[in-house]
Amino acid sequence: MFIIILSCLLTITTPQLPLSVATTDDALAILGNPAGLGIGRTFNFYYLYNFSSFNSSGNRENFWDSQTFILQTQTAAISYVDLKNYRIGWGSKITDAFAFGAIHRKSDDKHYWDAGVMTRPIKYLSVGAIMNSIGQSMPRQYMVGVGIRPLSDRLTITCDAYTDDLRNPSIGFEAEPIDGVEIKGKFNRNRDFSIQAGINLEKIGVGSILNSSFTSGAQKRWAGYLRFDIENRRTLISPSEKFLEMTLNGSIADQKPGFSLLGSSVDFTTYEILNTLKKAKEDKRISGLILKLEQPKMSLALAQEIKSALDDFKKQGKKLIVYAPGLENVSYYLACSGDEIIVHPLAEITIPGIAARTMLLKGTLDKLGIEAEYEYVGKYKSAPEMVAADSISLANREVINSILDDYYQNITNTIANERNLTQSEVESRINQGFFLANEAKDNKLIDNYCYEDELDSILRNKYKDFQKIAATRYMRQKDYQYEWKSLPKIIVIYASGDIMNGESGTDPLMGSVICGASTIAKSIRTARKDKNVKAIILRVDSPGGDGFASDLIWRELAITKKIKPIIVSMGPVAASGGYYISMVGDRIFASPATITGSIGAFSIKFVTQKLYSKLGIKTETIKRGEHADAFSSDRNFTDAERKILKKHIEDFYTQFIGKVARYRNLSSEYIDSVGQGRVWTGNQAQNLHLIDSLGGLLDAINYAKAEANVKEVKMEFLPKPRQGFFNLAVNLVKTITKLQF
Repeated sequence: MFIIILSCLLTITTPQLPLSVATTDDALAILGNPAGLGIGRTFNFYYLYNFSSFNSSGNRENFWDSQTFILQTQTAAISYVDLKNYRIGWGSKITDAFAFGAIHRKSDDKHYWDAGVMTRPIKYLSVGAIMNSIGQSMPRQYMVGVGIRPLSDRLTITCDAYTDDLRNPSIGFEAEPIDGVEIKGKFNRNRDFSIQAGINLEKIGVGSILNSSFTSGAQKRWAGYLRFDIENRRTLISPSEKFLEMTLNGSIADQKPGFSLLGSSVDFTTYEILNTLKKAKEDKRISGLILKLEQPKMSLALAQEIKSALDDFKKQGKKLIVYAPGLENVSYYLACSGDEIIVHPLAEITIPGIAARTMLLKGTLDKLGIEAEYEYVGKYKSAPEMVAADSISLANREVINSILDDYYQNITNTIANERNLTQSEVESRINQGFFLANEAKDNKLIDNYCYEDELDSILRNKYKDFQKIAATRYMRQKDYQYEWKSLPKIIVIYASGDIMNGESGTDPLMGSVICGASTIAKSIRTARKDKNVKAIILRVDSPGGDGFASDLIWRELAITKKIKPIIVSMGPVAASGGYYISMVGDRIFASPATITGSIGAFSIKFVTQKLYSKLGIKTETIKRGEHADAFSSDRNFTDAERKILKKHIEDFYTQFIGKVARYRNLSSEYIDSVGQGRVWTGNQAQNLHLIDSLGGLLDAINYAKAEANVKEVKMEFLPKPRQGFFNLAVNLVKTITKLQF
């Protein structure tokens, strides 16, 4: 964290606040210990007015000379600058428990540098120190301070003293007896004191300051202040309840992909949606949710995760209203969580059931003169069929039907339960398949229809004092962190896309993501070496890929498992290599519709000799070694090469099922029987003991907290997205737009 502070301080008129070099950690730290600027506050602004300020001649200052402005922001800020008196400060968090900061100040045309440190080793103790006038010939001043919290974060006792005058310390306190009411004070042996009292209203604070100096003839001065925050503080007056309005459109994925020309953009990640719903569930200021479904693109497995979060939200007695311009299978499944489903008057509700479509390219390749040469292990390892078969095999057909049956039962049961219909009624509606809004209402599939601009009026008539807040704004809101403790971390590592050697990345044309073994292995090592990381969650959304690359990831996980808990959360797909890297988990979570398993192996190459002949291309091979051109596209495998390749694949498969058996505490024979390259739904995989629990990312996080024996954690996500110039510019604009109250 790196924070810059720019402020103008009229040093003569600035009121003396009851600050401590050990505890002050917002914009006011620039008046005390700049290390407090590095603690991690975001944007906050203070306006102070000294009602009884005097200049050096003893005359009362004018209005403009009695003001002080102080501004803190994570990037940079500009405040009113008096050319003779100002301060510029910055702070940086060196570790989770240690911060450093420095101030450049100008006072009456003289320049000074101050530096400070602050540490909070435990949640009850904060220690700070500052050295003033660095590099000056004048005597330097050193001040040290300590703050303790004997009961809770509502009461802090401080003690500050100059090192050359330790017998005359300043004793202070900071108290919040009730939400939103702050009282602070500071006293010393000379009977000088400063008292501050204020009221907080979430993002706004107002109060007054009284100073008295007995060493200056018992002179009293008082001032007022006004504060603005981005962070929500405890408030004296409870804010009115609001409906959260969340719009889901476009693709939903675990990670936002990099730049691509034709790929889909991702507005919200899975975690952003789930965490927002969790936060809203626990937030007393949120009374309901308006969920707008504008043709979001998501798998059934992701819809199940989001639906589970919506159902938890409703369990708190909060209302859920769903509005959509139209609904199809997956979005309707999600909409069924709503207390009310409202659609556009011309909406189409399309729920014709589910189907699987397999594309077979052998005929096309034959016409081109391309032949697929492959070997595989596992009765159900059907991946080569796409390029090597004219029809779906019986084994593959068995798997597809099994998955469709599981999905269909889950969908129909959900619709029947949520819409108060019988199973036969649901099936009859699915067999009809296509409904206009009025037909859907008559068939109890929806509750009402209206234009979107009429929705607020309908809700306003139904719910007293109806107000709403957009999810994009709500997600940016942060609660003020009162506690001093450094939170332990849980790291989520995303393994998304085809598993390949090298670095992770995004296809610049189509937007597909690559799960690079080097990138993921580096992320695992980073999490393993961080002493503050208490658990690792591996979030997998991958159909597999290169076996060697998968083994590189598995190896890092196997080493880390001996040191820290590893919990696996399977997304829409965690099959083949995706299961290979998942099996190491201490506990594996999957959604009921997750596609997993595919414990098998295959190898494939394409022979293009006939295509070259059609194009008039001739190739000649000069080699040393009988099998030097075995994987050349010029020729087929020989019988000897096919035998060698088959043996290598079988060896890999044997190692695969052996590792699964060891990690799942099952026999190799059993794993072989449920392996054979067959894919299963998460629901089926649980029954087969290939996973442990049905649940999503939030369930995995809650389990990780329990395993680490912690209640509050700091979440971090790896690997960090690469930041090209374009992404940096976009993120800069987003950061600026976040600075709103």
